[in-house]
Formats: sequence, structure tokens, C-alpha cells
Amino acid sequence: MQRNYNILDMLLSINPHSFEERFKSAERSVETMLEPPIAVRLDGVGFGKALAGFKWPRDYRVHLALLDAASALLERMNGRMAYIGSDEINIIVMDELPYSGRLEKIVSISAGLASSIVSLKLSRNLFFDSRVVPLRDERDALEYLLYRARIVFNNYVNSLLKAHGFRVESLDGHLIDRIRLARSAGLDPLREPWAALGSCIYRVTTRRHIEPIGIAVERRRVIEVDGPCLPDIVLKGY
Repeated sequence: MQRNYNILDMLLSINPHSFEERFKSAERSVETMLEPPIAVRLDGVGFGKALAGFKWPRDYRVHLALLDAASALLERMNGRMAYIGSDEINIIVMDELPYSGRLEKIVSISAGLASSIVSLKLSRNLFFDSRVVPLRDERDALEYLLYRARIVFNNYVNSLLKAHGFRVESLDGHLIDRIRLARSAGLDPLREPWAALGSCIYRVTTRRHIEPIGIAVERRRVIEVDGPCLPDIVLKGY
């Protein structure tokens, strides 16, 4: 026999203060605190199907949407630079971490922000997952970004060959051999650098003094370049 519950009586019988510390403590027990530097990597979830109708293997509209999301993430996450390639965004945070370094906050907010911006830009319901990769120093950050760029380029060459009728699964050899195969078929993998190599964006702060008042004015802007984030960008520490 089903009991008749009075929901109001049940709620009023609960003392919020007595439960708050209990559940806050449980929440803290699974919370992970991070230290800089880190990379925050966001990957599109099921973009192949979700973006049906867009140009494959790369569509510049998608790339622009990811660039917009990366710019917003740089600001929100206190990032120094970002690498955008295929359906992924990589944010490098070298200094102070957002949200006091709380892993759950960083991954949930970054994924939510990227998902909302790209969905609005492309008029599709799109989602990102997010993860954090701890880094040692600037040299480690450079190697991480070059590693991601190599993955993006490798996948692009394979997709380009597949789009033109080659059975990629049956191809052997190094990436350079696949590049030669593509060129022998009249395909230049580097014809559109943004598609093959992605883009790097980074923040630059300029300072100027206003005379005779003597006030220092700072201005920050985001610079975009085709291709991965190279040593002169990563190691210079803009």
C-alpha cells in the first residue's frame, strides 16, 4: 500500500545547516586541486555525425567557431595561448589557474563554455568533453602542442586520402609516404594550412605611458597565426 507523504512536512523537517557540512565534506573528498602549468584539452563529441552537411574533412566555418571559443577560453581560463586543430581546442595555462585550480570546475566550465559558443555559431547542438594534462614547464608545453599538431596533421592527411578514394587502412609506411602519395594524386595537404595544421592564438599585452600625466595604460589583444604554436611563441612567454 502506497503511503501518502506530505512533502511540505518532509522538507520542513530537514535542517539545511546540519547536512551542509556533511555533503560539502563529501564533495571535497573527491575534489582534485591542480598546480600550473597545465593544458586544458577539449574534444568535440561526435562531430562527424553532428556536423553532417558541412565540408569534410575540414570546414572553415567550424574552424572559425572553434577560434571564437578558444578566444573566450583564453580569457576565462587565464590562458597564455591556444592551439586549435580539427575538432579540438588546447588551452595552455602557465601561471595562475582559474577557480583556485579545482579540476572539476576547470573541466566543467571549459566544456560548457566551448559547447555553448560553438553550438550558437554553427546552429547545431554540439558538445565538448574536457580534460587536463599537467605540464612541467614551457618546454613541456611546446612539446605537448607539437604532439597535438602532429596528431591533427596525421589525421588530416588520412582523411584527405580517404575522401579521394584511397583505402587508408591498407596503406603502410611513414606519414611522409602518405604525403607523397597525396601529392602524386594531385592533392597538396598543405594547400590550406589552417585545415592541415590548425591555428595558434596567443595574448599580447602592450603598455604605453600617457604624458604628461604619467599613467601606464595596458592593452591586451589576441593574435592568430596558421599552424601550431612554435617555439618563439611558447618559450617567449607573452
